Amino acid sequence: MDAMRSPRDALMDKCKATVTDIGLDAHKRSSMPTGSPAEQGLLALPKEFLETLGRLAADTLALRAFSPANSSGSTEDALELLERLDQELDRTYKKFYEFVYQDLPYCWRQLYTDLSLLKLSCLVASSPQYDSKSPACNAPASTLLSDCDLNKAVEALDKALILAGGAGITRGRQSVECFLQLLEDAAVDHTKSDNDSETRPSKRPRLNTGPSCSGSWDSERSFPRSRIFEPDLRHPVETFHQMSMQKFQQYMDEGTSRGPNGLLPFVVKGLMNDWPAMTTRPWRKPAYLLSRTFGGRRLVPVEVGRTYVDEGWGQELITFRALLDRLECPEAPNESEVRDEGTQEKINESINPKPVSYLAQHELFTQLPILRNDIPTPDLCYTSPPPHPLSRELDKPETPLPLINAWLGPAGTITPLHTDGYHNLLAQVVGAKYVRLYSPHDTEALCPRGEDDQGIDMHNTSAFDVGVVEGWDELPDGEVARDEIELEEFRGLKYWDCILEEGDMLYIPIGWWHYVRGLSVSFSVSFWWNGDHFISNDESVGEDSA
Repeated sequence: MDAMRSPRDALMDKCKATVTDIGLDAHKRSSMPTGSPAEQGLLALPKEFLETLGRLAADTLALRAFSPANSSGSTEDALELLERLDQELDRTYKKFYEFVYQDLPYCWRQLYTDLSLLKLSCLVASSPQYDSKSPACNAPASTLLSDCDLNKAVEALDKALILAGGAGITRGRQSVECFLQLLEDAAVDHTKSDNDSETRPSKRPRLNTGPSCSGSWDSERSFPRSRIFEPDLRHPVETFHQMSMQKFQQYMDEGTSRGPNGLLPFVVKGLMNDWPAMTTRPWRKPAYLLSRTFGGRRLVPVEVGRTYVDEGWGQELITFRALLDRLECPEAPNESEVRDEGTQEKINESINPKPVSYLAQHELFTQLPILRNDIPTPDLCYTSPPPHPLSRELDKPETPLPLINAWLGPAGTITPLHTDGYHNLLAQVVGAKYVRLYSPHDTEALCPRGEDDQGIDMHNTSAFDVGVVEGWDELPDGEVARDEIELEEFRGLKYWDCILEEGDMLYIPIGWWHYVRGLSVSFSVSFWWNGDHFISNDESVGEDSA
């Protein structure tokens, strides 16, 4: 790219090239497409969908900003085109519901991604910056997109990433990420132009592009540290200060020789002291997180409700700014003050005053690589861990790299008692969490659930609600109280617990059941990894017959 070209010109060039490319692909024909699903791409689509995509690409390219000689292609045409694009995006997304997501044909995900790129290009082409005959042409010359259109553009691109996985070999994720960067560069560029000019626009996009003039985030406000609730620790896990990779490998190699429960969970302190997320690029500062999410415009999926097994639980896509706004609810009454009023209901209200929004188990760092740079992968994840203590059939295929997920939510988030098929290092970057753990050898007594009403296998989640059993929460609507005999058996099980503070890392061995409760605004990162212990069903049959 020419170094002298402005970000706005680069954005326009990229839009035009992408629309042209989509149009060419939509007109390719093959009665018998070959290659992998990704290599087949759009060729695997029904003819009707390809023809519609081709028309939409042609109409986008006919907009006046892309074709200055075209006397038509007005802003009114762009608005009508945006409506058609939204309709086609909805029609394509409905196709997703015809499949279990892992079985969703690649071509539908690529179609959704390409339609999103067309929508972005249409929004850019209809802006007053590029369409001099737009009714908004009296806007200042530096205006890129209105705040509303900029939000729509970012939303379209993030939906392509979150819903469709940014599918496409020649465009796909790389194009989506390129457009997001160009949009941000262009928005920052026009904001700088506004600051250099004598007349400023009455409205411009809100951007958080960096720390205060001191060059540090220290002066920025932090998330509140108050805790609305803190359980007593009855069986604390062991705590280590620092731990080398060699010492950790030795610990895992000892395996079952350590006792009847084999490997035990433990907390390590000091391994995160130098993480940028804890120091120079502090996640505890909302302003920093906004600066890394395009002023909070980036979309993220959140869970809404008490837990994922409760009635009324749901999911939605919201902006990162909206999520941060939801994190900081008014401080609840002090627990001792509530107890003085003598009602358990008050305690429950103070612990969970309203349904919470929780960014849970999301591949945030694939969507936002800039945040990934703030968290080095712990060396401990590059050890060779043992298989599942109950059966190798419960192991999953070895991952080439650790699976990294983000967990961001307010005080009161709850992850029900469950088990995972990986070894887990849970790093606490912001705030505090209570974690309770049970041995995999007690799996039967923990009463794993079966299929839910939608046919989803919930066998990795216990039927016991720790918060209800302990009296911290009321029985959720629609739930039936457990049998007293089962409850007594559950209460008699040995467990381990801890409160994860900022900078702590909890090792959870594969197969261990764990219940997690946010005590304050909390940002955690989980690192899942495993060894080469997976056996297929065919191998399992062979071993049984040997």
